[in-house]
Amino acid sequence: MNSRLTIKHLEMIHAIAKAGTMTRAAESLNISQPALSSRLLDAERILRTSLFIRRSRRLAISAPGQLLLSSATKILEELSRVENVLQNLPDQAGQVLRIGLPQYASFAWLPLAMVKFQERFPNVELEIVSQASLQPRIALLRNEIDVALVSSPSRSIQFDSNRFYCRHLFRDEFVALLPTDHASANKPFLIAEDFVGETYITNSSIPDANREYELFFQPQAVSPERLVQVGFTEAVFDLVEAGIGTTITTRWIVESHSRDRKLVGLPLNKQGLSVHWSAICSRNQVIEEQAEFLSELISTHRVSPHRNHTERLPAV
Repeated sequence: MNSRLTIKHLEMIHAIAKAGTMTRAAESLNISQPALSSRLLDAERILRTSLFIRRSRRLAISAPGQLLLSSATKILEELSRVENVLQNLPDQAGQVLRIGLPQYASFAWLPLAMVKFQERFPNVELEIVSQASLQPRIALLRNEIDVALVSSPSRSIQFDSNRFYCRHLFRDEFVALLPTDHASANKPFLIAEDFVGETYITNSSIPDANREYELFFQPQAVSPERLVQVGFTEAVFDLVEAGIGTTITTRWIVESHSRDRKLVGLPLNKQGLSVHWSAICSRNQVIEEQAEFLSELISTHRVSPHRNHTERLPAV
């Protein structure tokens, strides 16, 4: 029996019925509101009936919509149950643990982690999914990866604890990275105004959430005079060392990439600016066990222990 409705249609009606508005439903599905509206129109065209009725600012489900919602709920619950059963089968031969992490993250932990992980899970391969580097959280929601390494300004992060498991890894700190001969290299710390007139080297011209633009520049209504975007951390460090500009990164990244370089890292603001790294994975017994082991490896074997946030990084 063929059906023109898809799982995305079923997820759509479930999300709209739960949220009550297209905006909130789109956010829960991590798609744009126009895309969700198009999906709703497509379902109504296929079924030749209206699924929702607009009342004031909310959407009320129609009688046909309620009938579809009832079936959709059962189908999605059963699909989730089957996926969980299959994912928890004891035979892990040929299994791959897909990892997504931001493009600015450190990979220094990876070689040792792969060796240790292979010893613990000999039938499971680690795979870094490069396509997930821009938005690892969204990639996790879309089931494109199994584990997302993310950073946030606080130890606790917002996530659905019924669907996902979160493991805090360690506290890090934002630092300004300068060449050793920079005019500000001898300051104890930098403030946002120190970047006025500077060329800023960055991985992405689009500011990432919970990063330096949102936490450091925006509160002071300050931004660097010029942005230079390069796609690789090594290239960012090369340009800063050459005196082309400055950047903001974290101590973890500096300690992973700046050996034998003529660079200096300075705290942001007098009190420092912390960032926390965490690993998030789906609620799945097999994946949770693997993610927990991987998290312990990263926490234990990252480049070096975290230093006091008032400590100045030496020139390297």
